[in-house]
Amino acid sequence: SVNHLLSGMIFSGWFLLYGLNTWQVFILHSIGAIGWEVTEHFIGVKEHLRNKVMDVICGNIGLCAAYFFLFGLHALIIWSVIYLIMQVLGYLAYRKRRVQDK
Repeated sequence: SVNHLLSGMIFSGWFLLYGLNTWQVFILHSIGAIGWEVTEHFIGVKEHLRNKVMDVICGNIGLCAAYFFLFGLHALIIWSVIYLIMQVLGYLAYRKRRVQDK
């Protein structure tokens, strides 16, 4: 999904910008993405296993985008702001839907 692609791109972009090598970023991102999916499971987010796997894969595709396009500082700031806005709007929509389902 778009948010996982962007999160992988942003997370990886920041670490690449600050000098970590690609394998270090890949390992950190993979641990973080898998950890997030496990956390979602324990807090009650209902997703199919295929969706969880695709979330991690989309994040790693974002890592590839960050690596191949080597975003600079200004671009990473812009992408980070866009991502944060999308996350807030998504959360608000989720809460609204959750209230309507009750």
